[in-house]
Amino acid sequence: MVKIVVSEMMKMCESPSKQNSTVIAKKMVAKYPASLQDVIDGDIIGAGYHSLLKQIQNRVENVKRTNVPKIRKRSRTEDSDTEEIPAERRAAVQDTYGCVNWNVEFMPLNETKESQLEKQEMMKIKSKATNFDSEEVSTLLKATYYTQRKDINNGASIQQLCENWPFLFQEVGMCTHFKQLTGIDLKEMFLKSLDKKGQRLLNFLKTVGAEKKPKVMQTAAKLDVLSEDLKDVVLLLLAYFDEKEEVMFHYVEESCLVEDVDVDKLPATPCIIVC
Repeated sequence: MVKIVVSEMMKMCESPSKQNSTVIAKKMVAKYPASLQDVIDGDIIGAGYHSLLKQIQNRVENVKRTNVPKIRKRSRTEDSDTEEIPAERRAAVQDTYGCVNWNVEFMPLNETKESQLEKQEMMKIKSKATNFDSEEVSTLLKATYYTQRKDINNGASIQQLCENWPFLFQEVGMCTHFKQLTGIDLKEMFLKSLDKKGQRLLNFLKTVGAEKKPKVMQTAAKLDVLSEDLKDVVLLLLAYFDEKEEVMFHYVEESCLVEDVDVDKLPATPCIIVC
């Protein structure tokens, strides 16, 4: 229905003025009131205009997006809808889908091509060690972010990135790179969201979800009733959306070492190896 609504809007006016925009809004709501609802399995979960607005915004951003995105800061206003994020971390959401540092034009002033390669080699060596200083690695990752982005944006394969930047595939690298890319602390924001919405999501899945889908009920029955573990959320979400658990998880013996995992039996998509 959203496509129909947007199509109707485009027919009304190719380049709407403020007055025409008001007319479009009135006609759209009058003609398609039922479509302005977010519905999952028959349950109304939202007014609908939020998701419609988001889809229009995403489409506009996608059309405007260039091969080398231009980062523009959004002006900070008192009525900003990003109040949950501290002011110093509010960032532009333009043609880079939330990225504030997508394409780094200049290498840091205190860095050279040689120093970047030197730091890269240091991280390769450290990644093979049984233990390493996370703070030191994080500092090296921040210093070489320019070169990382060049490799990624130039289309380096996953295998090449894994060989050249092994820490990008470990927690310290993922979190550091994500913070540089988006301005958001991935782990902090994720845990904050889980604390805020995790229990509500679990309650929904164990009650409404279980009533609607036998698979969810079967999964919920296997879990600890009092548990609020992230694992439970993931398993229930998989059941709710009819996803195959074996695609997400690959089970091995508890005593299995990393090098003992038979990679030929792993799914083609990223998965979690569980002992």
